[in-house]
Amino acid sequence: VAACPPGKDCTPSAVVDTTHDGSTTNQSPGLCYNAPYYYAKDCIASGVSPNANASIAKPRIVKGKTCEDMGYDRWPAFYADPFYGWANNVSLFVHAGAMAVFEWVHFSSVLGSCEPCVSSLLLEGWGRQWRKKNPQCAR
Repeated sequence: VAACPPGKDCTPSAVVDTTHDGSTTNQSPGLCYNAPYYYAKDCIASGVSPNANASIAKPRIVKGKTCEDMGYDRWPAFYADPFYGWANNVSLFVHAGAMAVFEWVHFSSVLGSCEPCVSSLLLEGWGRQWRKKNPQCAR
């Protein structure tokens, strides 16, 4: 776990999609991001991340809870997503039980069809330029 920047609220938090509410029309809770609270607020739920924008329609931060606390699958999961920078301690989870691999395939197809996502990943150093353009998200 990376050290908390001075003056920042590093309470472990989860960012979930409120459009995935578990109703009968949408059983999948979708993707969940683990991040320190300040980073979840400033960089994931704020709308500045192309990847989060593509994968979470209506973000909600759950301060003091992690994706694991909320029942998201520990495997397969993407720990320490390098797009956000190793030191920012951002990880991604799905909640699909036996269907988790298919949720990851779906997430990959969402990112693959998002031009700003593909550009920031493949052409701009796997998020390096994005972090440079968004200094609140760089560390």
